[in-house]
Amino acid sequence: MGVTPAQAGLAVAVWTGVGLLGDFLLIPLLERVRGLSYLRVSAVIELVLFTLSCFAPGVTVKFVLLGLLGLFNSAGTRFSKVSYTPACRAKAAP
Repeated sequence: MGVTPAQAGLAVAVWTGVGLLGDFLLIPLLERVRGLSYLRVSAVIELVLFTLSCFAPGVTVKFVLLGLLGLFNSAGTRFSKVSYTPACRAKAAP
């Protein structure tokens, strides 16, 4: 299913905007939840959302799923890159 250039631009805007919102929401969330626990849950949610987006019937549904993917993906990707450094592991140890 093809999309127009305007729809493609809207998809980029949705991904970017909701991803930025996800970054801001992650800060208070990580104060309450362990980072790796969040990462595991968000990975499963992203797997389900991505699969649903592949089979979604219309562009509007795909935009909604894209926004949800951006929300869960934005912070998880950044956290996974940081959490495996030695300084972060030592800081996260109980």
